[in-house]
Amino acid sequence: MTPSSGAVVNVVDPDANHVADLAAAARLDAAADAPVGREIAADVSTPYAPAPVIIDPRRRSQWPSVRELWAHRELLYYLAWRDLKVRYKQTVLGVMWTVALPLVTALVFTVFIGRVARVQSGTLPYTLLAYSGLLPWNFFSAAVSGSAMSLVGSANLITKVYFPRTIVPAAQIAARLVDYAISYIVLALMMAWYHVAPSWNLLMLVPLTVLATVCALAFGLWVAAVNVRYR
Repeated sequence: MTPSSGAVVNVVDPDANHVADLAAAARLDAAADAPVGREIAADVSTPYAPAPVIIDPRRRSQWPSVRELWAHRELLYYLAWRDLKVRYKQTVLGVMWTVALPLVTALVFTVFIGRVARVQSGTLPYTLLAYSGLLPWNFFSAAVSGSAMSLVGSANLITKVYFPRTIVPAAQIAARLVDYAISYIVLALMMAWYHVAPSWNLLMLVPLTVLATVCALAFGLWVAAVNVRYR
């Protein structure tokens, strides 16, 4: 007989784990008959089976809870740190790839656009100009690409425990911010090599980074949801 919502299940068994399994099964059966979107609360004489919560999609667009995201901030840090450890397991290769990708692209632009097409770059060396312009784009592209596959790649974690799903794509973007910072260290070295002094225009780097991060998060969340729906 399937117990209804609020039913009391009395199980007599010396094995506590078996009792917990039976109690959990009873709760799941009750959840199937309960109205959508309500918690299923059943008095089961065991502390090992907390009341499950049914999670349903919202019927309309709604901003994520800032309080809930703040409460799970440590999970955001852990997921970002896990992604960095996986990509930088071989530290030299990881850092070299982060530096080499925009640098090689800037050199290609310098040869074909600066030398062949003879596009003027003003008083700045074309390599420095191309490299500085590629950094925000590479960050945005890598952040959106990582966010697009983040929910699918974390399916095992998502289906086992509840937490704000927004954290998974956000962790990918946070990890890409580390690569972004490393690339700017290389840019500072290039400015010293070409004897280019920084100006007050460097302060625009802060709003540029914030804008790129917000745009990457917005577009990454949308692409991640589409990827889950139509994959």
